[in-house]
Amino acid sequence: MRLLNWAILLLAAALLAWVALPRYVPDGLRPDLLLILVVFTALSAPPEDALALSWFAGFVKDILTVGPLGEYALLYLLLAAGLLRVKTMFDTRVAVSRLLIGAAAHFLCEGTYGVTEGLRTGLWPDAVSRSLWISSAIVTGAATPLLCRPLDWIGGWLGVERRRFGLVR
Repeated sequence: MRLLNWAILLLAAALLAWVALPRYVPDGLRPDLLLILVVFTALSAPPEDALALSWFAGFVKDILTVGPLGEYALLYLLLAAGLLRVKTMFDTRVAVSRLLIGAAAHFLCEGTYGVTEGLRTGLWPDAVSRSLWISSAIVTGAATPLLCRPLDWIGGWLGVERRRFGLVR
């Protein structure tokens, strides 16, 4: 039942990201909602749920974007695995930590995607696409603590265990 709740949340984030946001928010100011969901699950959910949902979120993004199938799935899976390894080093409930994690995660994932696309097609990102990439990383970082707060509130419904104050696990 717990994975079904995560799947419903993933579907809602995907619909919002590809139907509602492109209509009202310009490209450089649009946060990556699926990446925020991956960051939240990697920091809050049990590891088996976090890895499964991060792979599936990347697969959904691969289906909805142009590019090779499985690239974002692998990137998001590696991101979640890395966050699971390092999340005990810092307090992930602090908004500044989530802001920095969200911005760095978006910067790394989109940068890796840009480099692999450049190697695959021979077309490297120009200055405009790089500036959109950086501004989108900043917006995603700023939106991460704002969107993780409501997810923390409904964490019991999603199957997230209660956390104690201080360092996580």
